[in-house]
Amino acid sequence: MGERRSNDRVRLWACHAPLSADRRGAFALEFAMVGPIFLLALLFVFNVAYDLFTNEVLNNAVQATARQMQTGTAPAATSQAQFISNVVCPNTYGLIDCNNIYVRVEQIDTNTCSDFYDATTGTLPIAGGTLQLGDYGGAGSDIGPSQCATSSGATGFCNAGPNEAIMISVIYTAPSFMGQLLGTVVTYNGTSVTPLLATAGFETEGFAPLEASNPC
Repeated sequence: MGERRSNDRVRLWACHAPLSADRRGAFALEFAMVGPIFLLALLFVFNVAYDLFTNEVLNNAVQATARQMQTGTAPAATSQAQFISNVVCPNTYGLIDCNNIYVRVEQIDTNTCSDFYDATTGTLPIAGGTLQLGDYGGAGSDIGPSQCATSSGATGFCNAGPNEAIMISVIYTAPSFMGQLLGTVVTYNGTSVTPLLATAGFETEGFAPLEASNPC
């Protein structure tokens, strides 16, 4: 009797074994079809969230930098690189890579510009799919300063003085995860990037002028 029950169990397992194998095969096939799409969507969400976070950090850093320049408390800098290192970078609190920050500071001619909005087009300097950062102290072609910059402030960087109209523009070249996966859209130095832009326009207060080279 016991042997008969054992044989019945063997036959029952043999009947169910192919069904289990079929289910595993069906699951593998379904994952192969849906899995890559799910992972791609997950990467897209991560990329968007990262860009939004980075852009917020950049905007806050530019606003803090603009306030320092407006009140004359920003350390004097002799170059764009020094300005980034001594002024802009500390305002990011280490949340983004300062090596990917590029800055342009210009004095605005208020006689030809009706307001600060006219001082920048709000667009990134991209030509032929390549980011051009000549005005920002980076490598590449110089495609021109702001259309409202004064002749003395059209070099891409100057130290703000008292009672001046100033425009600061900062670009951050964030890594582009989706660009590397789907084919690059914007490149800089041969690398796929997501360029983020933050600007601030303001009138400086009547503080004592800073003793520094390259004044506005």
